[in-house]
Amino acid sequence: MMKMDKRRVFFILLGLVSAMAVLVGRLFWLQTVQEVQRASVPVDLVRQSVLQREQRLMLDSGRGDFYDRNGLPLTGETYSALLVFPVSITAAVSQEEANTMGRLLGIEPEAWVRFRRELTVPRFWTGTAGNAPLPLSAGAAQTIRRLQPAAVAVVPYKQRYLPPYDAAQLIGYIGQDPERVKAEFMPMVKAGRLASDSLIGASGLEKSFQTLLNGLGGTFLSLYTDSRNEPIPDLGYRLHAPENPYYPLKVMTTLDAGLQSGLEELADKAGLKDGAIVVLDAHTADIAGMVSRPRFRPDSSVDPQAKGWANQALLEAAPGSIFKTVVAAAALEAGAARPDERFECNGAWGKYHFTCWKKEGHGALTFRQAYAQSCNIVFGQIMLRLKPGQLEETARKLGIGSPVGWAGKLLQDPAFRQLDREDSGTVWSSVAAREDEGAKLQTAIGQRDVRMTPLQAANMVVTLLNGGQLQSVRAVKEVRYGTDRVLAEFQAKPLAEGEGISRKTSETLLRWMQDVVSSGTGTALKGAVWSLAGKSGTAQVPEGGADLYNQWFIGYGPVEAPRYAVAVVSLKQKASGDQAVALFRQVMDFLAGYEKKEQKK
Repeated sequence: MMKMDKRRVFFILLGLVSAMAVLVGRLFWLQTVQEVQRASVPVDLVRQSVLQREQRLMLDSGRGDFYDRNGLPLTGETYSALLVFPVSITAAVSQEEANTMGRLLGIEPEAWVRFRRELTVPRFWTGTAGNAPLPLSAGAAQTIRRLQPAAVAVVPYKQRYLPPYDAAQLIGYIGQDPERVKAEFMPMVKAGRLASDSLIGASGLEKSFQTLLNGLGGTFLSLYTDSRNEPIPDLGYRLHAPENPYYPLKVMTTLDAGLQSGLEELADKAGLKDGAIVVLDAHTADIAGMVSRPRFRPDSSVDPQAKGWANQALLEAAPGSIFKTVVAAAALEAGAARPDERFECNGAWGKYHFTCWKKEGHGALTFRQAYAQSCNIVFGQIMLRLKPGQLEETARKLGIGSPVGWAGKLLQDPAFRQLDREDSGTVWSSVAAREDEGAKLQTAIGQRDVRMTPLQAANMVVTLLNGGQLQSVRAVKEVRYGTDRVLAEFQAKPLAEGEGISRKTSETLLRWMQDVVSSGTGTALKGAVWSLAGKSGTAQVPEGGADLYNQWFIGYGPVEAPRYAVAVVSLKQKASGDQAVALFRQVMDFLAGYEKKEQKK
């Protein structure tokens, strides 16, 4: 019997020892072997226990930044900010600390004490209002570092968007979009470079270049605390950052930061509430400056239903008489009218309620003069001589009917487009309209179905300045690694090789644009710093039972050696005045002064 009991005890002990051995072996596997082998779901129990006591806050998302053509940053400013971690309620804030922090931050000492006591998660000091951390002065940062208050750190913080938010609509904004992350960026999620709640490009260049901008991960600061939420002295603060000199990437735009800033200020002083200014390089069609109104702040919560974030420079609108440039080009190309051919304008067509803006009429005038005077009646007559296909073909060759922004291959993407949400523009909305006489008359003066974007309007001028060859519009020249080595380059190129209108027609229209200023609807530009040329336009846009007006002016300067092509539009004005002409002149005068200043550097 005793033998049986001893054997039973032996087997029980053996079973317990075996179970213990299995457990120890499994724990060893989890914490050493499996970690070394980097299994698909690694488990580091020690590391997990540390993370349970870790509080962290992002200092820099690691996202790439935008720069102007001279290398000046358009996004991303690093400054000293105050980061505060929550600590145990038993950790009292000394009166000396409260007084000092109150003085440095410009607040009452009690406000600092209250802020510390109410803190439950790590937070930057943002002041009484706003989401962004407040920059600390050099003196304040130095004093706080010397005092070393518990769980308070002065850290380098990177602010994405820089006041006053120049070129905000072109650059765009970032936001959360889990559905889009799931649909478009799963490889990056699987690689650990993106999470479903990550901030991604939601509009503008931020959206177009999202794949490259995302980076390798952020820089964050950690504070390790014990079970009472007190900082652990031996661990303290730890800075974590990716160690890769090639990232984040740099997106080098075609913008000039100084020029852009001047245009933004000019638009505000001129009272442009709803509209756009586009300034293109006359030779390459590069975007030197682009302004959209109304303004918006990309650093605050953006309402997708609101209008401010949309780039008006890329949205189509009724162009009015600037479209007469397309009609004139079509007529000259088709031989439908000669420049010196004479017409008669008595102010009214006689039907369709089609009239000239000059009620008494212009009388006898040539085709060339009709362009300078923007005569509706003459252009109505010319329009009826054209076949619908001739007008459409010319419009296409001048960039209307499809986006004009740079498109092509970017790394593995064969159909990359630089400009986000760029409208195509239209001439006719239906086949029936192409054959209807009344519709044709309205089309002749840029009304009814005709739509153009301000970018297309400015690029049409560039096309004329380049002998009729339509250009691709660039907003970005190249993408660089953090070391400045070039990753991707976007060469200036024609939109469609070998296509365009004739050089003869282009040169004719450029001279006619000079006539507009010397003797036509743009004589207010005669006293400008540069000699200028262009075309005015006013489109009637009924809305809510009232007649509103889109006021346009497009052109170039200086005439002797064109430097810039410009389009300005003031949308939905209550009167058909000359705000666009005045704004065009102010833009050109600013550009003349800016060029002179830059040449002196």
